[in-house]
Amino acid sequence: MSQTVDVVITADDLAALQEALREMLRGSEARCVLLINRNDGSVIACEGDTGQFDITSLGALAGGAFASAGEIARLIGETEFDVLYHQGRQRSVHVNLAGEYGLLMTVFDEATTVGLVRLCARKACVRIQVVLSG
Repeated sequence: MSQTVDVVITADDLAALQEALREMLRGSEARCVLLINRNDGSVIACEGDTGQFDITSLGALAGGAFASAGEIARLIGETEFDVLYHQGRQRSVHVNLAGEYGLLMTVFDEATTVGLVRLCARKACVRIQVVLSG
């Protein structure tokens, strides 16, 4: 049985997280980036063009998808998957583990590539992990 832990984020932590997301957005040329609480799917912070998306639903569904993928990973002998990637015709979604408690969701289109998103996400996840574990 897994145990959930409440994550406490101070104003300084939130500012650092938002800066990491802004840097991710600039570097990757994505449409938007969301930091999601892995425990409950709530959105901690977001940057970019999120007005056209229901970010509450995106967060909840990304959390559920990651939990489901974790069970698939265990069935094939992996501890968990670090990344989920869904490619669409016009938009794609890339979700990374960001420390023990976070998920970094990136929504992007043909203006960028999955390779650039992956590279920038790795850097952002390191910064996010430091803040969330601190």
